[in-house]
Amino acid sequence: MYMHFFFKWNKYKYSITLFYNFRYIGDLFLLPKYKDININYFSILFLNKFFSLRIDMFKKSGKLSGLILIMLSLSIIGVSAFVYDQASHTISQTIVNVATITVKNSALGNIEEGETKGYGKLNVTSLGNIINITSVKDGIFLHFDSDIDSLDSYYDTYDIIVKFAAVGSGSSHSVGDTACTLTLASPDDSVTLDKLGSWRFDFEITTTALGVSADQETTVTINVTAESS
Repeated sequence: MYMHFFFKWNKYKYSITLFYNFRYIGDLFLLPKYKDININYFSILFLNKFFSLRIDMFKKSGKLSGLILIMLSLSIIGVSAFVYDQASHTISQTIVNVATITVKNSALGNIEEGETKGYGKLNVTSLGNIINITSVKDGIFLHFDSDIDSLDSYYDTYDIIVKFAAVGSGSSHSVGDTACTLTLASPDDSVTLDKLGSWRFDFEITTTALGVSADQETTVTINVTAESS
């Protein structure tokens, strides 16, 4: 004869079977006197399942804890490597001034309506050596940018001829040659300083005034820029 017991513990279902040898129904109430009842089997089955479950849970928990510890170790190593590998780098450079320019201002005085006048260093001394440049290398581009074109309502002619007064040693240019010309129609121009050294320039100016309703003061601004090739 046998009996089944079903119960649930810690989310697991268990089935226990007890085997009995008895002669009468009433003997069920006298279970302790029957030595062949499989009570030990029940105890062993229950304890074995319980400890197997606890051991299995401990193993799973241990594996998870070990994995977390490994990931933490790798994170620490990664952070240490990043901090250790930091470095800085600097780059320095000096911009060399390839040409030093000195410019003088000049006043031409008065001109009457319809009159044409020419000016040079002989009658306006400030026009001589009006620009001085010292270059430290060959092939410097010298740019002359003016606002002469803004005076076209006051002048019929406004020409500025830039001439070499001194050139660098070995230059293809000669003293007295025209370097460039600025006019009402073409207010900007440039010249190449082919050799390093000291360069000087004179201005020769020719103007023809238009009619005005009152005395009109005029000014021309010339920006001189040296550019390395």
